[in-house]
Amino acid sequence: MRLLAVFYTLLIGIWRTFALIPREEFFGSSEFYLLKVDAQVRHLSYLSVRNNTYRLCIRELPFVKRHFGHFCRRMPIVGISDCWWLNDGQRMLFHHGSNFGSNPTLFTMDVLQRGPLRVRPALAQLPAGSFVTVLGFSHTKLDSVLIGIYGPNSTSYDAYALNLNTMQKTWVFKNDGYYSVLFDHDFRPVLAMNESSDGWTEYYRISSGADDNDTDQTIFERYKSLSVEGTTSTYPLHFSSDNKIIYWQSSEGRDKAAITAEHLDTRFTTVIYEPIMSDATAVSWHPITFEPLIIEENYLKPEVGYVHDSIREDYDFLRSFFEPSLFTVVSFSKDMLRWLVMAYSDVNPGSYYLYTKESGRRSVVFLLHLQGSLLRYQLAERRPLEIESRDGFRQVCYLTMPVAEGNSTGRSSIPTIIWVHGGPHSRVYWIYDPESQFFANRGYAVLDCNFRGSIGYGRSYLKAGFGEWGGKMQDDVTDAALWALRTGIADPKRLAIGGGSYGGYAVLCGLIYTPELYACGIDMFGPTNLLTTFQSMPVSWLPMRNSIAVRLGASVNTSKGDSFLRSRSPYFKARDIRQPLLVLQGLLDYQVLPRESDQLIEALGDSGTPITYLLFPYEGHGLMTPINRIAFYAVAEKFLHDCLNGTLEPMDKELKDAFVIFETFPLKNETTEGTY
Repeated sequence: MRLLAVFYTLLIGIWRTFALIPREEFFGSSEFYLLKVDAQVRHLSYLSVRNNTYRLCIRELPFVKRHFGHFCRRMPIVGISDCWWLNDGQRMLFHHGSNFGSNPTLFTMDVLQRGPLRVRPALAQLPAGSFVTVLGFSHTKLDSVLIGIYGPNSTSYDAYALNLNTMQKTWVFKNDGYYSVLFDHDFRPVLAMNESSDGWTEYYRISSGADDNDTDQTIFERYKSLSVEGTTSTYPLHFSSDNKIIYWQSSEGRDKAAITAEHLDTRFTTVIYEPIMSDATAVSWHPITFEPLIIEENYLKPEVGYVHDSIREDYDFLRSFFEPSLFTVVSFSKDMLRWLVMAYSDVNPGSYYLYTKESGRRSVVFLLHLQGSLLRYQLAERRPLEIESRDGFRQVCYLTMPVAEGNSTGRSSIPTIIWVHGGPHSRVYWIYDPESQFFANRGYAVLDCNFRGSIGYGRSYLKAGFGEWGGKMQDDVTDAALWALRTGIADPKRLAIGGGSYGGYAVLCGLIYTPELYACGIDMFGPTNLLTTFQSMPVSWLPMRNSIAVRLGASVNTSKGDSFLRSRSPYFKARDIRQPLLVLQGLLDYQVLPRESDQLIEALGDSGTPITYLLFPYEGHGLMTPINRIAFYAVAEKFLHDCLNGTLEPMDKELKDAFVIFETFPLKNETTEGTY
């Protein structure tokens, strides 16, 4: 029997190592999303989709038996973009993602009352083209929420306090063109932000006064000015409970952003945490005083650099409990006795726990796994490393190897994908990444890097990417690919490049400028012509138009700028692409318009380059619908199999189930339309 048990365990281990994980596990409907907890950490809510039915589920915390205090009901309205528990711990506020149709944009529901969920509209239907955003809640105005309403084609919002008992809104701030306004806990406007002609961000202190005729007026006094690179890592985070102090993430006078406390009237500033390797980022706040309790920086992996003395013992207890996984505190109860905690790692999308210290005893209760079905499989390690670029910059990268390869020595080179993140002023992290895990499970090594211009590594590293679209940022991508070849990880005949948004742009540049490196490419909604991209930016980006020009390196307003952007646009060199190319585009994408991909296909014309083009009529800048995500990655999997000879899960009816227009050029030149 013991021998049989050993054999069975060995068999399970082999299965977990070599099992082909279904695409749906990575890209299908999530059982838990929009997880929220009430202020007392007594109830956990989440939305779930089963059999195409959207449900709102509530769990009482803690619970012992699986179904005790846990109930789900059908959501009367779908398309929810966000939700919040209200201060009464009984109702929730929901934000509908669209202002089209008859559904209310904002509505409340009593989610603890048994029976069918009943919708109570919180705001009258807005005029066509308008939309509302939730700006914040307050511990001093328990029955109200601060909202911003954008008029049709407006780039700024007017602010209102919306009473969630009477559903009456009260005007708070008339906005005369500031793209963002900071309000304190009493919903008073304090700072307004705008952009100068050179792209700098100007902060103005807002106060009330009287003119020469004793007429009340709003006074705007310049508060501070921030350079383009400084704006990205300097911004207000929170007010103290008495509204006298603003906590900032601030790179003023330093390269790496610190967490600071600035007295609003005296401007006296205290540095709470000065990071070492990267910008200070994630902050956990006290629910009453709003002091920072935990501060992280994130170079290779998240590292906690600051813990408030009042919770040091609790933090040490949790760190010991969750090791080797990392954890973050999602929410503290107002009495600080109940914490909602999420543990995570590169192989765990997230596991939620309730930490309590009621009655003087510390305890941790498991609640749920975000993707529990994935735990049946052995996922791939996401290894952080540094790669030096040709001019001495060090970029932080993450290498995901197939589980079967692991860290074994003497391995042969394998097919590899260089995956380029979007933004470009964003970054990749040491977390569970579904794309990397999916490709690694199919036998590919995946290398994602934070090339210069990525955020989180200081002002100088960010600024080094300005004007370097298709330039030194692309060199960093190339240098990462050369590193993978030089170290023997990548098979030189089986190296691909892929990415979305800016990453899609980098794919096209890679195929044009370094065709000898890549066997094929995957371009997901990438800009192809920087001239048309700049000219067609969405309305919401217009207030940042000048800083966007600085980041791009030029504006279309001058012949020199026009020439520069043209020289960095793949569209004008598209016919140099010879490798097979997979292109994804959403028809409702307002950041990268469909014509960016259409004009690329037209430019390639009869060049003979093998192209697969997927156009999703009901998607925007990304794939939000699970059946569409699964369809795309099924096609990508087949595309990479044909190009790099990786493992393949057979396609069945993925394209027929999806809402997609599928075209191939020039081999078949046929069109297949999915379900509409």
